[in-house]
Amino acid sequence: KGVISATAPRSYRWTLKKAIRYPVLTMMTVIGIIVGSFSVYLVAGYGAAFFPDIEPEQASVQILARGDLSAKERDALVNTAETSILPVDGVQDFYARSFRPGSGGHQVPRDSVGTIRTVFADWDERDPAATLMDRMRGLISGLAGADFSITKQQQGPGGALPIRIEIMGDDLDEIAAATDAVVARMNELGGFVDIADNRPLPGLEWTLVTDREAASRHGVSISGLGTMIKMLTRGVRISDFRPDDAEDELDVVMRFMGDQRNLDRLGELRVPASDGSYVPLSVFARLQPRQKGGDIERKDGDRYMYINADVAGGRLPAERVEALQASLAAAPLVQDVDVSFAGENEDMAETGAFLSQAFSLSLLLMLIVLMVQFNSAWQAFVTMSAILLSTGGVMLGLWATAQPFGIVMSGLGVIALAGIVVNNNIVLIDTFNEYRARGYGAKDAAFRAGLVRFRPVLLTAVTTILGLLPMVFQLTIKITERDILVGAPSSQWWTQLSSTIAGGLAFATILTLVATPAMLVIGDRLGRFGGALSRRAGSLFRFRRTRGVAPAE
Repeated sequence: KGVISATAPRSYRWTLKKAIRYPVLTMMTVIGIIVGSFSVYLVAGYGAAFFPDIEPEQASVQILARGDLSAKERDALVNTAETSILPVDGVQDFYARSFRPGSGGHQVPRDSVGTIRTVFADWDERDPAATLMDRMRGLISGLAGADFSITKQQQGPGGALPIRIEIMGDDLDEIAAATDAVVARMNELGGFVDIADNRPLPGLEWTLVTDREAASRHGVSISGLGTMIKMLTRGVRISDFRPDDAEDELDVVMRFMGDQRNLDRLGELRVPASDGSYVPLSVFARLQPRQKGGDIERKDGDRYMYINADVAGGRLPAERVEALQASLAAAPLVQDVDVSFAGENEDMAETGAFLSQAFSLSLLLMLIVLMVQFNSAWQAFVTMSAILLSTGGVMLGLWATAQPFGIVMSGLGVIALAGIVVNNNIVLIDTFNEYRARGYGAKDAAFRAGLVRFRPVLLTAVTTILGLLPMVFQLTIKITERDILVGAPSSQWWTQLSSTIAGGLAFATILTLVATPAMLVIGDRLGRFGGALSRRAGSLFRFRRTRGVAPAE
């Protein structure tokens, strides 16, 4: 007995005795601790996130402008924005590009006329990227003639902006009105930045309407008319030329001088007729303005428009989406329009469903193995209870490191943790069964099993937790350079995963050393109570059968 007692400290022996003496009260206390850990995390309001927020290495500045701007005007806007943000310290390189609206790519806003890609210096030689982006916003926000949006480099699954709202319906005008209403609602709620949508850009285009009968009466051909109009626009190709230092041929194009290529000149244009005379263009053609048309996009056969947005610093996409959903539920939009949330919200739902299925399957497989091993449903349940105990530690671990619950990383951590924490219970229950086989009572066997396995269980958990602590605290140890870095982007990937496993394992180990012996004692009581109840029911049944037998003659 003295050797067994020496394997555990006196405080644990005292706690274990109390837990075995009052097992029901012990389990109620454990459940209260788990509920309290969840409450602490919920009150802290860290929320949930799809993937860890990693310090970016780049950011993109979009220059947004509407109107028929020439290439020089677009380039001037981009150059002005680039010059404004050049003084920002911490940005290593700037790459600027201007283009026509709508030609920047699918992820670029339709009214974007240019983009500036900024490459930051090394993370340990500059301020955080969020601070640099705020400085750039402050420098370019007052520039006239354009709006600006700054987005950081997206890392991990998805890659696009975290919030995407899709508005679908049959009437394009109603969809556009609903899109405008959702954007207004987002601005009212706050917390959304870099809001962009794919509504058609307003603008006019000029169409040359030709009276073919009048042109025929004057002997003007449509092809000749087109050639003269090209003189005012792109020009007429008259030949080709290949320089000596080039392999490709160059087109020789003829057109009017730059100061003559305008709409006024088009109205004064004279077109040669078949009789050799020149007829004014206004006799048989006129310019007609009309609203510029946009692209019509469909999803699953329905017309739709979408809104992309990012969240302000310190906000979570899931929290802002919930607020917007509540606002739309309180004051719905028009009835003929459906609003759905895609982007990170959709990715979280799909990934969460997959990980839930994987977790359920792993629990089922472990339960089958434990049932075969122990041949006892109660002991299999006690072994699996360590997984429930570990969830409280998961919340406390994330709370201690101020991390949101990551659907991907924390979800994987919970699945991995389930396979780790059950090992402690397997060892305790196996030792308990050995003492029971030697003839010890349930309380004595549970007490001895806890004392004997205290040191192995604790050492196994402590060594695992110590191995995870560098990732929990985002430490990067460079042995050759004799340097320790804190908060490197490469270490930020694993904070949620390591915090989940370390916190859950520490919490579950402490509670397991107390709760598992108590549950084994409860199981023995339930077994004895069930056996007594079964014997009483059997004796009562035999008594009734005896009374029902007729006496022999």
